[in-house]
Amino acid sequence: MLGMTPIELRSTLSITCVYFLRMLGIFIVYPIFLQAGDHYAGGRDLELLGVALGVYGLLQGMVQIPMGILADRIGRKPIIILGLLVFSSGSFICMLSTGIYALILGRSLQGLGVISMATSALLADQTRPQTRTLSMAFIGISISLAFALAIIISPILFSLGQAKTIFFISGLLSLISIPIMVWWVPAELPRSPESSPLPNDWSANLKKVLTQPDLWRLYLGVFFAFTIQLANWVFIPAPLTQIGIHAERQSLIYLPTLLISMVLMFILLMRYEKLGRLRFLLRASILSLLAYESLVLFTHPLNLWMLGLALVLFFSAINVIESIQPSWVSRLVPPEQRATALAVYHCWQSFGIFFGGLLGGFLAQWGQVSSVLSYFGILAVWLLLTWNITPLSHK
Repeated sequence: MLGMTPIELRSTLSITCVYFLRMLGIFIVYPIFLQAGDHYAGGRDLELLGVALGVYGLLQGMVQIPMGILADRIGRKPIIILGLLVFSSGSFICMLSTGIYALILGRSLQGLGVISMATSALLADQTRPQTRTLSMAFIGISISLAFALAIIISPILFSLGQAKTIFFISGLLSLISIPIMVWWVPAELPRSPESSPLPNDWSANLKKVLTQPDLWRLYLGVFFAFTIQLANWVFIPAPLTQIGIHAERQSLIYLPTLLISMVLMFILLMRYEKLGRLRFLLRASILSLLAYESLVLFTHPLNLWMLGLALVLFFSAINVIESIQPSWVSRLVPPEQRATALAVYHCWQSFGIFFGGLLGGFLAQWGQVSSVLSYFGILAVWLLLTWNITPLSHK
């Protein structure tokens, strides 16, 4: 299936399942977070509530690299299981909390339970270079599906049991992922020091992944990708509302455009991976984001069909980019440095999430001229960065 061996398919589906459950547990919190503040002592203080919301991403970014180094030394699965346990502990503290400071503590623990770099490294370990990008695509799709599903079910769960129900389910989803990781995900491949000339020295490995120009192009690429993505998640609801599609019905637009983009992504990845032209596809995806921004910012009046086309471009481009870039990182380094490199990559992803949220709020306030300059400036710099990146060898 899709050119994968049975082990590659099993690894792809099982790790994607773990990633989906984890991301759903994260995303179901966000749509109701502001309303949930009313149920905590001190939760009406918007600054403290903002700290509770943002501390997750801050601490996640801080521990990515140390945990990535550890995953290269002791293995991927132990780090993933530890991250799932820590995240679930934080979720249950949030569930039992009655005050804003306990909520901040629980959210902090959630942030410390990082698994993204280890899951990406584990999937890279268990797939061949020619199927790895497609395998990474499944993870990218799981993130998008988790986000879309969270938008639908989060308000329903909140109405049934308030914030406690949300945080309980968040922790439960993380615990359910552990037996999947233990028994369904294939065993890790043995890594012996004799199989590689690289020293098992974390500082030397870190230096190597911080001094490769092509890796830095990909690190900055994920920063730009998530800056654009998060800024647009703040921005997208406004044009939908302008054409009469209000918040409670917006998922009806997101879901079909997301499904169409998934089909397009698989077609594009399978074709261009086979041709060995992933660099071209990466550049084309950045240009697609440029086309999306042009449609949304310059089309007046914006109708439903035009906005639907724009969203298909947006989702397709983001999904392709989120599939290509981590696969590319994993192929530029040997297995002994893979989790460390992916940890740096995901660290920059966290920075992009943080900065994108800030940028989206700023642009929503300052209007179209600032939006044009910001979006087009970011995309132009990003495109220039990809121009000199070394193409992957097609094996």
